Amino acid sequence: MQPSHRQPDDAVLEVAGLNVTFGSAHGPVHAVSDVSFAIGRGEVLGLVGESGSGKSTVAHAVLRLLPPSARCTGAVSFRGQDVLALSGAGLRKYRWEGVSLVMQGAMNALNPVSTIESQIVDVIRAHRHVSRREARASVPELLELVSIDPARRGSYPHELSGGMRQRCVIAIALALRPDLVVMDEPTTALDVVVQRSIMDEIDRLREQLGFSVLLISHDLDLVAERASRLAIMYAGRLVETGPAAEVVTSPRHPYTEALLASTLPVDGSEDRVTELPGRPPDLTTPPAGCAFFPRCTKAQPGHDKELPLLRAVGPGHEVACHLYEQTEVVT
Repeated sequence: MQPSHRQPDDAVLEVAGLNVTFGSAHGPVHAVSDVSFAIGRGEVLGLVGESGSGKSTVAHAVLRLLPPSARCTGAVSFRGQDVLALSGAGLRKYRWEGVSLVMQGAMNALNPVSTIESQIVDVIRAHRHVSRREARASVPELLELVSIDPARRGSYPHELSGGMRQRCVIAIALALRPDLVVMDEPTTALDVVVQRSIMDEIDRLREQLGFSVLLISHDLDLVAERASRLAIMYAGRLVETGPAAEVVTSPRHPYTEALLASTLPVDGSEDRVTELPGRPPDLTTPPAGCAFFPRCTKAQPGHDKELPLLRAVGPGHEVACHLYEQTEVVT
């Protein structure tokens, strides 16, 4: 398996050296720093980290949804097209036809005063030159695709369960058959049974339609079950990337180890979790060295002085940690 920072032969999306900085009253906030990854056709890449680690900011940068206060540099390429240079009709076509988004919290993502059918129709007509009647004709098939009875097409969001609302959001995201779907915490606020049902549905749809997924979550155990590769973020940077099974069974970065220890496995193999003490650093003044240093149980003197670089520790497995300074630096 190829390293995550390099382009797969069938890359759908490539992100290289992405930086995102927000202006604030307290100075610039360096939300994302030098993030690089690629996603191949039909692949699921899991992007994992605590709240505030920069995961959603990466998603918004990929979709060009950042506010005017954000400054974005680096490169984002979708099938060879420079995403950061898109504007007007090109940007509209890229969004939803090329890449779509499943947002956190379906109740907030859906319009509470519009029926499910009207919201699907609006998406289709915003991007395709079709009549309302033609767009409405697509609704039953889309609802059936996500296992919802087409008879519910006239329902409002508050008339549906949380799981059904999330399926509707997924149906909207798939309305134009995109090549990549960004799923930002797609199971937030759902109970564990519904979470598994939604994730199973996503897997089925991906296999059926062939789209790729950027799966974003703070739940490492949940993502590891579904993703082929994992990218672990801390304080706006990637600290470990590699094959999902290897990252989970043989984590190299102390932060990845801490995330695993703080998550209760879904198989019930453990009945307790270990709290990760402390909090991420203030990104208005990012540390010069390892950002995880104050919380790391393996930190050594001097590790807070110099920024650790991503280094190969195995085939397709990289880690940014001073504990692996004798291994090859990934460029």
